[in-house]
Amino acid sequence: MSYIEELKELGKLRDDGILSEEEFQKKKEEILSKDSPSPRKEGFLSRRFHEWMVKKYDDRTGLVKKQGEKIQKGYSDIRELKRLKNNGVLTKKEYETQLEELKNTGSITSAYIDFEKASDELDRALRKNAKRRAKRRAGGSDNIKFK
Repeated sequence: MSYIEELKELGKLRDDGILSEEEFQKKKEEILSKDSPSPRKEGFLSRRFHEWMVKKYDDRTGLVKKQGEKIQKGYSDIRELKRLKNNGVLTKKEYETQLEELKNTGSITSAYIDFEKASDELDRALRKNAKRRAKRRAGGSDNIKFK
């Protein structure tokens, strides 16, 4: 059995709760110290460099995750503001003021705020157009003359 297979087996035993963490570490060291082919052994500087790179990667990943959570919260805030506006809790002016405040916090980009405003205008125009069509179909007049 190769050392890789032994390590896999050992990891499975630890994951299943058969081995404690200390037992796992001790047995792993035994497997890796055997005279059989082993993973490339690194020098002190190489190990330190590797540890530094892993830490730097973890730090960067943490920053990206935090920024993603901040942006996601901004999107949730916009959806909630839109819901409040649609339910009549917020006026159009209050809604737009709140959007501007969100933009100033940096959690949402100006482009996304502009997109939301344009989307609202489009929704309003489509609803208005749908009402006109419904009125025309019902036989009413909305002062539109056709040639």
